[in-house]
Order: sequence, then structure tokens, then C-alpha cells
Amino acid sequence: MQILVRLAKLDIVEDPLERVSEFPVIVEALKCLCNIIFNSAIAQKLSLELNLAAMLCNLLKKCKDQQLVGDIKCFDLRLLFLLSLLHTDIRSQLRQELQGVQVLTQALESSLNVRWTGEYKAAEDHDRPPLSLQETNCAIEALKALFNVTLDSWNVHSKGSSYREGLTPVLSLLTECCRTHRNIRKFIKAQVLPPLRDVSSRPEVGTTVRNKLVRLMTHVDLGVKQIAAEFLFVLCKERVDSLLKYTGYGNAAGLLAARGLLAGGRGDHWYSDDEDTDTEEYKSAKPNINLITGHLEEPMPNPMDEMTEEQKEYEAMKLVNMFDKLSRDELIKPMGVRPDGTMAPLEEAASQYHTNKQDSSDSD
Repeated sequence: MQILVRLAKLDIVEDPLERVSEFPVIVEALKCLCNIIFNSAIAQKLSLELNLAAMLCNLLKKCKDQQLVGDIKCFDLRLLFLLSLLHTDIRSQLRQELQGVQVLTQALESSLNVRWTGEYKAAEDHDRPPLSLQETNCAIEALKALFNVTLDSWNVHSKGSSYREGLTPVLSLLTECCRTHRNIRKFIKAQVLPPLRDVSSRPEVGTTVRNKLVRLMTHVDLGVKQIAAEFLFVLCKERVDSLLKYTGYGNAAGLLAARGLLAGGRGDHWYSDDEDTDTEEYKSAKPNINLITGHLEEPMPNPMDEMTEEQKEYEAMKLVNMFDKLSRDELIKPMGVRPDGTMAPLEEAASQYHTNKQDSSDSD
């Protein structure tokens, strides 16, 4: 163990990695350490006595800004993963003494070439080539190690923890992956939004992933509600008609109002043109689906069928007077949809529609 530690340059604290000719030896020594520690309980105990985790963190910091050290970083991260997997004591040491979360996060960002433009906002570069195999392996090992290090930092069985803390980061990551990578989006959509067959129940009722996510679209926590709606919207390739098919208008109204899409249309991002194919069951039920609730409803009898024209007029005027009183007392404010799909007071929305129609007529 000591010989391999020395060959891997783990015992050198200050000096940077300089000689490229030594890099293959360092890599092979790290591979040997991985194999020995994985297979030997004695070696696992010795790794604690040698303070191997601290040495690996130090080596990882040296790799941060240097070229040609991809393999060294990859097997350094793999060894950290193995140590944090096999020893709970090392997890707490990494988390508390060695700033392991920060070190591993920096290694992950370096592997992914992340550039931050603000807090929690990374620069998007759609022209960048895909990650190399080496970069992908480093990212995988960093994520595995991060999972182990952070696993004990909160009790998964307590869940005083909120949806915002536990769910929002996961949905944010999935949303960005689905927005950027077509294959990832197609795979996740097949799991979350499979082709609709049974539309007898409301979208939010049930135990499927889709049902749970639709319920979150009306969650009291604004952040949770927004990211759940955004995730489903991206899975639908930011097409309003596709989103409404899976969620119903009532559940999606908040997102559509915020994005100015109440009048329909699609979002700002471009997606491939492959179209969804509806099942025969959905096609046959579609004419009777309630667009607001998003599920199949039995035809309801029309209460006005048995009324005379005078009774209909009376009920209509009573309804108008009730809305007028609520509006004058400022208990409600009638709203309408502008031509651009955003909400506005009813008078303003009607005025804009009239202006647009007049301008269109003049141009003709």
C-alpha cells in the first residue's frame, strides 16, 4: 500500500504534477489501489490509517488546472468513490474535514466544462461537441462519489424536508438534460408520459409518475410548481397542445399564463419535428374529453333544455348582475387573453383585439 501510494504521488503535498512521463505510472498505481481496496478488508482498514482520502483530495486539486491528467483524475475519483462506499467514517471525513463536496463539485464542473454566468445559472453552448469518453467517465465517477458523500447529510426517513429541497434540483437537472439532448428526452418521456390509453381519470389522480408530477403543478410552493410544470412542458417539446393532452388546461394554466401561451402555440426552444402518435383508445375518446380537467366525462344533461326562453333570459341576467356586483366591489377582476397570449384586464384585452383586427383590415 505504501509503495503504491508513493508511485501514485499521493504522498507529495506541495509539488505539482510536472513530468508527463510519470503520468502512466501514477494511473497504474491508482488502478492497483482501486483493485486492492475493493477486494481486501485489510486494505480498507489501512486506507484509514494512511489517511488516503486526504491524499486523494490533494491530488485531485492538483489535477484541476492541468492538461493530460484526465486518467489520473478519473481513477482518483473512482478510488474516492470506493472509499466512501466501503467506509461511512470516510464519508463524514470527506464532508466535514476535507471539503469533499466542494472538491468533488469542482472536479465535476471541470469534467463538464461548466462556465457559470450567475448563481445557479450555467452558460449554454449548443455548438460544443459532445463529451469525450474520458470526460464522461470522470463526470460519472464524480457523481458517484458525491452521492456517497452527501448520502448521510440528511435523513431520508425524516422528510421534514420539503419538496423544494429534495425534488427541485432533480427536476431542474432532468429538465435541462431533456431540453438539450433529444435521446435523453425521448427515453424519459417514454417513462413519464407514455402514450395515453386510459383517460377515464383526471391527470392528477393516480400513482404513476405522470399523476404525481401533474399534482405538483398546483403545489403551494411556487418553486416546486414551476419546475414540475416546466419539466412536463419540455417533455412535450414545449407544445401547448401536447401539454394540455397530458395535464388538462386547469393544471397547466399557471405555466401558460407565465409564459404568455394561454392562446396556444409553443415555447422558445426548438425541438425535432418528430410527432407524437396517439393511441386508438385516445383518438376514440378525444371528442368527449373535458379540456379543462383533461379526462373523459360522461355527457351531462343540459339544464337549459327544459327552460323556456324567458327563464333562460332571466337566469342569464341574474348571472350578469352577480358578476357586475363582484367586479364593482373589486372582489374579482374580469381578465382576458391578449393577442400575444398573456393575461390582461378584460377591457384592455378586448381593446387590443379590436385594434389588431382593425389594423389587419386596414392593411388588407
